[in-house]
Amino acid sequence: MKLDRGELLARLDHLKPAIHAGGAIPELGHLWFDGKYAYAYDGGLGIRTPLKTEFAMGLPSTQLLGLLKSSPHKEVELTEDDATLVIKLGKANMRLISMAYNRWVVEKGRGIWEFPNTLPKNSKCWKMTEEFLEGLRRVLLIKPNAPQRVEHHGVVVVPGKDSVDLFTTDTRTLARCFVPAENYPEDRFIIPRPFAEQVVRQCEPGASLYVLEDCLVADGTEVRLYSHMLGTEELVDLSAVITRILGKKEDERKVELPSGLSATLERAMVLAGGEEAMVKFTTSKDKLKVEGHFQLGDVSEILDAKGAVAETATFRADLVKRGLAEADGIALLEQALVLYGGDTWLYVVASR
Repeated sequence: MKLDRGELLARLDHLKPAIHAGGAIPELGHLWFDGKYAYAYDGGLGIRTPLKTEFAMGLPSTQLLGLLKSSPHKEVELTEDDATLVIKLGKANMRLISMAYNRWVVEKGRGIWEFPNTLPKNSKCWKMTEEFLEGLRRVLLIKPNAPQRVEHHGVVVVPGKDSVDLFTTDTRTLARCFVPAENYPEDRFIIPRPFAEQVVRQCEPGASLYVLEDCLVADGTEVRLYSHMLGTEELVDLSAVITRILGKKEDERKVELPSGLSATLERAMVLAGGEEAMVKFTTSKDKLKVEGHFQLGDVSEILDAKGAVAETATFRADLVKRGLAEADGIALLEQALVLYGGDTWLYVVASR
C-alpha cells in the first residue's frame, strides 16, 4: 500500500504521548495497527487514531518513525512480508521486524490493550465545553514531582448541581477552577494527568467524555483517548481544605495583583542559586514588601498593593511565581498566599 509520508507522520504524531519505549514491556514501545486504526499505549494512557492499512501488527515506534523521517520523498510504500514490514522510500528498501497482533488485543489471556474499541450500549457521555477544557488547562499548572497521594496523580472532578470544581494539588500548592456544567457524574472522580493533558491538547469544545466503570474515554478531533480509572477511596476533600485555609475573612484581604511581583520573584530565584528561594511577604497599608536573604545576596522590594492589610508569611518563590500568569488578584493570609484569576480560578500556596 502507498501512503503520503507527511500525512502518515502527522497521523502517527497523535500517538506519541502514549508511547513508552525502552521499558521492560516491549509492546508498550510499539505502534499497533489493526487495518482500521493505529494505536499506542504506555500502560496508563491509550490513544487511537483512524488509519487504514493492509496489515495488522506491532512495529517498534522509534525505528518506524525514524525511518519515515529519514527521507524527503513524498510517498512511502508499506508491504507486509511474513513477520516483517517492508518500507520503500524512493529507491531505499528497509525491513522492520514486527510483533504479532495477538500480543496487542486481549484474547484468551493474551494482549495488553484492555480498553473497549466499541463503547458499551447506553454509555452516558458529557460534552466538554470550552470552559471545561480551559479549566483543565488552568489547573494543570501543578505537576507533582514525586506523587505520594492519589490526588497528586491528576485532576479531581467534584460535581455540583450546575457546575463542577476541578482541583489539582501537590500538598504545598492547590489549584481550583469552577466550571459551569450540566449532567456530569454525581460522584467525584479523578482524570489522570496524562489523559487530562491530551484532552486539553487534542480535544475541541463539544468533544465527548465517557466515564465508564473502569476507564475514561474521550473523543478528540482525530483521536480517541483512553485511561484507566484511579480509585477515590482515600481522596481528600479538597473543597474542605480550601474552606479551612481561606476562613471567613479571605475576601477582605483580596487586592489587585501588584505590578512587578513576577520580576521580583525571578530576581530572588536568581540570587538563591541552587538553594530554595524562600521569600517573606509583608503587607501593610497599600504596600507589599518582598524580601529574601541568600548566600549570594539579598532582595528587598516594595510593591504597590492598594487595600492590603497587615500580615506576614514566608513562601517558596517558584511556587508563587508559577501561578502568576493566570492571576489578577492576591490575598496574603497567615497560613497561605491565595492568587485569583477572575471569579472562577484560585491558586493556594502554603506558607513555611
